[in-house]
Amino acid sequence: MSSFPKPSAQLNRLPQELLSIICECLPRTDLKSLRCVSHRLKSSVNTRMFHTITLRVNTKSFQKLRNIAADGELREIVRRICYDGRTLLNIPVPNREIWQQRIAGRGLVCKRQQFLAQFTDSELDGFYKNHCDYLAGQHFGMGPLCEEALMKEVLSRLPMITGVQFFLKEPTEATEVVSLSSLSQIGQEILSEPDRYCNPDKDGRFWTLLRMACLSGHRYHLSSVEGRHLDMENWNALGFEYEDTYTNLPALRKLSFHFHRNDWISRDDTKVLADFLAHSSRLQSLRLSFDNYKIRMGPPTFRLSYFAANQHWECLNSLFLDGLIATEIDLREFLAKHSATLRTLELRHVVFESVICVDSSGQGQHLHGSFINFLTFLNQNMSLEKVSFNGRLGNEWDEIWDVEAPDGGINAGDCLKHKIELFATRRGPFPFIPISEVSGKIAATHKDGGVPPWMFPEDFSWQFSSRAHVSY
Repeated sequence: MSSFPKPSAQLNRLPQELLSIICECLPRTDLKSLRCVSHRLKSSVNTRMFHTITLRVNTKSFQKLRNIAADGELREIVRRICYDGRTLLNIPVPNREIWQQRIAGRGLVCKRQQFLAQFTDSELDGFYKNHCDYLAGQHFGMGPLCEEALMKEVLSRLPMITGVQFFLKEPTEATEVVSLSSLSQIGQEILSEPDRYCNPDKDGRFWTLLRMACLSGHRYHLSSVEGRHLDMENWNALGFEYEDTYTNLPALRKLSFHFHRNDWISRDDTKVLADFLAHSSRLQSLRLSFDNYKIRMGPPTFRLSYFAANQHWECLNSLFLDGLIATEIDLREFLAKHSATLRTLELRHVVFESVICVDSSGQGQHLHGSFINFLTFLNQNMSLEKVSFNGRLGNEWDEIWDVEAPDGGINAGDCLKHKIELFATRRGPFPFIPISEVSGKIAATHKDGGVPPWMFPEDFSWQFSSRAHVSY
């Protein structure tokens, strides 16, 4: 009878690149098991598991990172630190019953009581103890000075760090009862998720992470900096104290910021961001988002002129702008300066504001800008390879487009959004025809009463709205 090789032996014959691809598709629990199969597989799994480490606001999390840093093999793998700034609500829970009533299941499921019913009293006692230990490690061991000291100590033992990210993980409460194994690592431990909303120290923690990364020896190797869910006004106010940090990052190539929407953002509120960008001369990728979940309730409040005046990044290859207001002329000029290198452009919720042009007779005329004309500019003056449009695009007067990606049941290649993006990258024809050029054609009146001056195959992916003043 012929014998078959063991599965581990077959896996060991696979190319390293294929093993890496397999590891990327496996959940963390399976990766832990795969590490035990063979030394070669352990090496592939370690690269996948320890390339990026998530750090939490808790002494226990810092201790885990300290253990990784003490391992001669693992510390050489770590490249990126992601600091999850969420914290547990400091609600008094003197006994398990109150914890079960107020805390257990928060951030995990909507039907908390049904979810908790699957656990025995003994198991719930264990989760309650874990919760109390986590809360103690958060509040008694994570004061500002202690946090800085811990972070500097640990990061100094990780010699290969090239990127840092601060974020507040998005809440994803399940609508149905789920098993314990389907929860996140921290959910399985304390049976709840830290809160992302009541977090007054989040902006300071971003700056702490960045400064400690620099002071621990990574300043000249830090190529990626990301910050999400930041409050622009508070982040800016705190940032002045860190000027010596953000103005001296010579290896920085990727910068990404996501700010919460403010009712109004002034130029003074963006001084730190503008200064940060001005000193990041070698950027290859820039992502700036100024929140979009309330964009339909009002126009963007962040102006391109606040940070783009006189800015030119010689190597900029990829640009993402979300929640922005600018004149069409300013946006054109900004992009034209980067036409030699810019190949990827993503725009979401961008509004053109009007500018007054005075003619020779002294008469002023409002120029509102047009996204249709802007598309022609992209086609003729840029050399883009990838373009993506989403959200509300247009001007403040007579042209607004509601743009959204098609769902899985629709052929994306047939929708108007895709055709427009192809045109912007010079891979397709211009999909708009002026009504004046179409003999005998009458433009259809749209749902809001507007009549666009173009003929085009309107669909759900790119819809016209003329209610600029009413909508905004």
